[in-house]
Amino acid sequence: MNIAQAMTDYEARLQKMIEDMAAQI
Repeated sequence: MNIAQAMTDYEARLQKMIEDMAAQI
């Protein structure tokens, strides 16, 4: 398992989640 890739994927998901939440405000 590539830890660096996993972190990148996690950050991308987190960023999208934040953007989705901000769009609902």
